Amino acid sequence: VAGISFTRDQMYFRTSLDAPRYKVMRVALARPDLSQAVPVIAPGRDVVVSIAAANDALYVTQRRGVITTLLRVPHAQGSRQVNVEQIALPISGSALLVDVDPQLTGAVLSIAGWTRASKPYFYDPAGKKIALLNLVRPGAFDAPQDIEAREVSIKSHDGVEIPVSVLVRKDTKLDGNNPTIVYGYGSYGITEEPFFSPRVYAWLERGGVYAFAHVRGSGALGEDWHNAGRKATKSNTWKDGIAVAEWLIANRYTSRERIGIYGGSAGGIFVGRAITERPELFAAAVPSVGVMDMVRTESSANGVANIPEFGTIKKEDEFRALLAMSSYHHIKDAVKYPAVMLVHGVNDTRVDVWQSAKFAARLASAQTEGKPVLMRLDYDLGHGQGGTRTQQQLQSADIWSFFLWQFGVAEFQPK
Repeated sequence: VAGISFTRDQMYFRTSLDAPRYKVMRVALARPDLSQAVPVIAPGRDVVVSIAAANDALYVTQRRGVITTLLRVPHAQGSRQVNVEQIALPISGSALLVDVDPQLTGAVLSIAGWTRASKPYFYDPAGKKIALLNLVRPGAFDAPQDIEAREVSIKSHDGVEIPVSVLVRKDTKLDGNNPTIVYGYGSYGITEEPFFSPRVYAWLERGGVYAFAHVRGSGALGEDWHNAGRKATKSNTWKDGIAVAEWLIANRYTSRERIGIYGGSAGGIFVGRAITERPELFAAAVPSVGVMDMVRTESSANGVANIPEFGTIKKEDEFRALLAMSSYHHIKDAVKYPAVMLVHGVNDTRVDVWQSAKFAARLASAQTEGKPVLMRLDYDLGHGQGGTRTQQQLQSADIWSFFLWQFGVAEFQPK
């Protein structure tokens, strides 16, 4: 059971039992026998993300790929018949149930998209309308009209279809010349749901392409998707990222001279193993607060907490999996690696800064092409949480500038 919600006489629960993308069941509180639970949302293609009961109905969010749909299921006491209504959302993107009360009707939601900033909305079941709540002052960059998101699926190394969200300017030409970043994470079942980032918009404004790779290890397609990029299957995470880069090049979004790879924290595996397995594919890479030595991670203060996701060195099969996903251990001498900038907050208590320092030292000693291996260290930052807006903007500016420098963009070359 991954989530529950109550009315005065019923309990709804979200479960993965025989349903890797989850299902919703209902049981009477007077007889809370789970074997007698009534199905409300059957398992299917979409991932059930959350449930919340209001006075009028159960509200359910589902996700197909990374795009959320909102369902309303009116309460039906004592009946096994279920009526499911789909509520049309004002934009295509993500929807979060923010406030739903079993004593009140309707639901308050936060809705966002790749090209639209998050805003609060209220669904009124009486009028069957969803309306914007004027609680947030409009921002200058809340809804830029010159960019768009393209949802695509590409085949990975084993034929599995990988969902990818490609953010571009509407006037982008597929001429193989666009500066492009492949971003990925792929751990803990976490999904990069649509959100608008002014800092990513700055990259797109300059004609860049930004591709969110929803690789295995994430939760984009449910718990099976998560488990397909975990421990012994972790290699799918970076191989999916490699496949995304190859697709972007093949479809002329960019070229090998103008593509980079970026990820943070556990996304350091995504970045580090992609460039150590296919160093010729990328012009530049940025692991941010990345886990680069998986063999030694368990001995760090936060290491034991990550055993369920990655494994332990105390079991042979899991040690071998950790070694396979450890970027540090796959650096080879006399190889032409891409340019790399490792970003880290020195006060990071989640991923120790030595992870970046150790990887940088080994990579610099092995690098033969003369490409830079840099470290961007901030002594007033940790893992990222709590950073000020100014710190985040400066960090993004440095990362974008590093990529554009390595892609040969004229304005960013040293003088």
